[in-house]
Amino acid sequence: SNASSSRSGNNNKVVKRPKLPALHYPTPQDRAELFDRLDPNGNGLLSLAELDKACVELWPAFNNKPAIMRAYKAADRSGNGWIGKREFRLFLKYLVHYTELWNLFRSIDTSNDRRITKEELTQCKNIPGLANIDLDQAFDAMDKNKVWHYSTKFCPPPREATSYSRNSAAT
Repeated sequence: SNASSSRSGNNNKVVKRPKLPALHYPTPQDRAELFDRLDPNGNGLLSLAELDKACVELWPAFNNKPAIMRAYKAADRSGNGWIGKREFRLFLKYLVHYTELWNLFRSIDTSNDRRITKEELTQCKNIPGLANIDLDQAFDAMDKNKVWHYSTKFCPPPREATSYSRNSAAT
């Protein structure tokens, strides 16, 4: 895989940030047109199924259910279970963020069981954002169940999510 490689003569896995194709953020006008295209019933709201279909058909590199679900939940600021026109911009940004995290998570999860054990984590070197952290201590401090799941420990919200205001969603 191009997401990771190993060093010869060494059991440490070198983890590289996976490369994703660019998802060009549409202009506000293009975003409105795209939203209308994805909203076949014209109710002004997108369901998870409509967004999932868009990922399958328009952005196949971003078609992974865990990242789509996280982006959908993070973008649903109204909490009504739908993505409105003002939330759609956030969905697109979060889709990129959570897909990057998903790909990184998968590159560390060598057992492919959607969990990262302490052993898997501590065998990795050069993890983006964790280079100067004692991984043993970080894992022990964060986890009582001895595993990290993608949706809990590994997947923090994007920075923008903590400073979101309703007015900022319009841009």
